[in-house]
Amino acid sequence: CLALPFDTSRDLAFQGNGFAKPAVARDNIPGYSSIHLPQFGNDGFYGNGASWISNSANSWIKIDLGRTVLIDRITFGRDRTGNYDDRDPGQFIIAVAQSDNVYANGDDSNDQNEYTPIFDSVPAGFSGIISGPQTVQAKFTPVMARFIKISVANLGADLDEIEVFAPVTLTSIAVTPANPAINVGQTQQFTATGTFSDGSVQALSPFPVLSGLVSEWSAEGNANDSVGGNH
Repeated sequence: CLALPFDTSRDLAFQGNGFAKPAVARDNIPGYSSIHLPQFGNDGFYGNGASWISNSANSWIKIDLGRTVLIDRITFGRDRTGNYDDRDPGQFIIAVAQSDNVYANGDDSNDQNEYTPIFDSVPAGFSGIISGPQTVQAKFTPVMARFIKISVANLGADLDEIEVFAPVTLTSIAVTPANPAINVGQTQQFTATGTFSDGSVQALSPFPVLSGLVSEWSAEGNANDSVGGNH
């Protein structure tokens, strides 16, 4: 069965990041000793060969992130390698907690007092069906959490990897041109570009351009009378 590694560098649920623990679940499909077990839910591999399959309707899978962190989105799929297109999850609910008195397979004895629902796929408009290698993303208001619980409606639901992410933040700003040569009386436009914690780079809209009129420039390179900026 196929299983492919992926970039886990920003995945808070990956059990190999030094914090998160292997996933646990209410149950799993019998008859498979090396695949479809709960711990494959956050092992860092996409694909049917590294997935969890439930053995009941309204089953659940949990992940201990190993520390309390701020999160705002969770993703999962059925088979991101595209080889299987069955065993859809149906509707699902995501709940979070900062403590779980018994983090173990089959145990949800105190969940009603510990876990708070933060995302329901029904009002979000999810069809309950994952098409091929599609990734489902649940985005919500940032919340502090250590434990993640996903409950899935369908019997025999298959999840190939659960990923948990922190909110994307701005890490640096670059302004170009960096060292403009501006003559007296000229204007210069500047563009600000931001680099974000997820590695993306984009113009900082709605304020991407700064401009200013230079009326005098001192020998030391300081504006004596100008730099009327607008943005």
